[in-house]
Amino acid sequence: HQLSLLDHLRERELLVRDATAHFRKTSAKEPLSYAAEWMLDNFYLVQQSLRQIREDMPPGFYRQLPKLAAGPWEGYPRIYAVAQELVVTSGAHLDLDRVKRFVHLYQDITPLTMGELWALPAMLRLGILEGLAQAVGRITGLPRENSLPAMTMPHATTDDEVVANCITSLRALATQDWQVFF
Repeated sequence: HQLSLLDHLRERELLVRDATAHFRKTSAKEPLSYAAEWMLDNFYLVQQSLRQIREDMPPGFYRQLPKLAAGPWEGYPRIYAVAQELVVTSGAHLDLDRVKRFVHLYQDITPLTMGELWALPAMLRLGILEGLAQAVGRITGLPRENSLPAMTMPHATTDDEVVANCITSLRALATQDWQVFF
């Protein structure tokens, strides 16, 4: 039986917190890396995004989302696979106009439910946080439990860039008026 994405959230939160502590500790001894600077300056934004996901995605709502029957995301919500695709193809630098176009095109092929559309902001945050956790995990070498498929960003994207892109995307998601979006 697979864990729900919500079960993975706590583990991501701990990894990001440990990585930030790691960056704080090493900053006393050496100049900060690009990724460390982004994480230390924006840790509050990551925390805020985690809170927002918990608020927007109660377990009862999560369970009602249509799940995929096959593929690497089998058993996970279909809307998470959509969000993952958007995160990966953008190198974790979300362009909300592109998100809107992608969702419209996707709907032409497979209509999404109202619940899936409402879940999209939380799923995009989850996808971004997963990308962030994977990048800081590689940068710090901190061990991470991982049962989710690895996100393969476009090869030109370094882990430092992924961290910066993730933070920028979380900021964009936080300021987007989702009522207008829908």
